[in-house]
Amino acid sequence: MVKYSLTILLLVFSLSIPFAGATRAAEVGLHATISDTIEEWARATDAFFGGEVADYETTGTYLRTGIQWEARDHSTPMLSYDLNLHLRLPVAERRFNLFLQSEDTEEDEQLSDTLGAASDLAERSRESTFAGLGYIFTESEKWKSSIIGGVRLIDPPDPFVRFKLRRRQIELGTWHFRADQSVTWRNNSGFSEATNLWFDRPMENKVLFRANTFATWDEEDLEVFTGQTFNLMWRATDDLGLSALTGVLGETKPHWRETQYLLLFPVRYFLKGEWLIFGVRPGVRWPREYDFKPVREVQFRIEAYFDAERVKR
Repeated sequence: MVKYSLTILLLVFSLSIPFAGATRAAEVGLHATISDTIEEWARATDAFFGGEVADYETTGTYLRTGIQWEARDHSTPMLSYDLNLHLRLPVAERRFNLFLQSEDTEEDEQLSDTLGAASDLAERSRESTFAGLGYIFTESEKWKSSIIGGVRLIDPPDPFVRFKLRRRQIELGTWHFRADQSVTWRNNSGFSEATNLWFDRPMENKVLFRANTFATWDEEDLEVFTGQTFNLMWRATDDLGLSALTGVLGETKPHWRETQYLLLFPVRYFLKGEWLIFGVRPGVRWPREYDFKPVREVQFRIEAYFDAERVKR
């Protein structure tokens, strides 16, 4: 309830800016006030962990919050929300990070280059939230390894530990390759594993082609879920991103089989600067549970970013 109230409050503030007759100075001031407050939290926490106060421009700390409404054939329209707060600590050698976020939204950080073409391919839930402390073991141009320990904020609370290994971008001719793998232990459900492979190819006229292969395994279900998607993303203008995504999802229980085909058309538009974003995602899915008959859907989303690096001084 606290996360929901804060999400609504921040988005109401953000959306009221263009319609309240506010001046440009007031608009910038509101965003700057919230962003600077988050930055001050990070600096104070950083000083505690690092044992000193350093002079740096920003910590890279950010708050992202969003609310979305989705309608789909054969289903009741659903309103969901998310709140993601990352406190990053440069004095502590950039190794510690504090998290309060909706679960499984780390991939969203990788979408800024293309205005966020698509996410939630595996029907990941934004209703589950966790709080935790992350520690980066190693970080270089090629590799990054980290561990997060925390608690999923559900009833009853679910402690967890997650280890993640990421292979940063490799250039293979005209292709760029990335990969990551994570192993998670949850008190309620045991171990799980997730693997992601990305192949990107930049094209002319601000177009990017992306192929994503992923697989997840859960000890509780003893089943592997797989997926393959192909995404064509176009930065039409500085504020508008268009994309088309197609793919197939599958499972291995009782045997390997396709569970769903999908065709989505995500659109994202910067309403204010680079921090207030509107998105719409119409599409069609062909799920096995409906004998692969088409199921239409549409999703609308508003999200806001608050961080010192986006503030126009």
